[in-house]
Amino acid sequence: MKHRRSSNAGLPNPRPRTPEEFVTCLMCRRRYRNLSPHLYFKHKVDPQEYKEEYEVQHVVAEALRRQDAERRTIWPRERVAEELRKRWRERQPLNMRALTATVEGGRLYAAASGRFGSYKAAIRAAGIDYDKICKAPVWSRSKVVEALRACKARGLPLHDNAVSRSNSALYNAARKWFGAYKKAIRAAGFDYARVRKR
Repeated sequence: MKHRRSSNAGLPNPRPRTPEEFVTCLMCRRRYRNLSPHLYFKHKVDPQEYKEEYEVQHVVAEALRRQDAERRTIWPRERVAEELRKRWRERQPLNMRALTATVEGGRLYAAASGRFGSYKAAIRAAGIDYDKICKAPVWSRSKVVEALRACKARGLPLHDNAVSRSNSALYNAARKWFGAYKKAIRAAGFDYARVRKR
């Protein structure tokens, strides 16, 4: 029996039903709940620059802005900035594509954009050079060890599955520079057998 293909297949997100659920891109007339990813990847335009150019106040639908207001008690500006700094110290990629690849990262991105007006503004408020986050991190043996120790200090699990999912860049760098992930763990001064049990 053939399954009927969804009418939403191929769309960036389900078609919004009411005006408060979407905003229209003035460059191509497509509708989205949040224009930011579309502006970055389709038009190569920063949302803040888009708002200034087209004299619009928001690039996020009203419904999503209300949700953001509810999250503000959970994600105050100080927490957003500190979370970004922690990820930067751990050499986790902070570009939008990498960050929004996970649920937790997507929430951080939404909170950063909502609390600071744009993701770029949040990155700068955290004291991070925005141009640098757009580049792939340059790894070395010492930087891998430093990042693993930073994760440990933060209380994050260091077993293979956890790191390969939460920070694939670090996991791949560890294997590249040490030949095996467990060798990187030992070089950082940790007992691999104990790391695997956590």
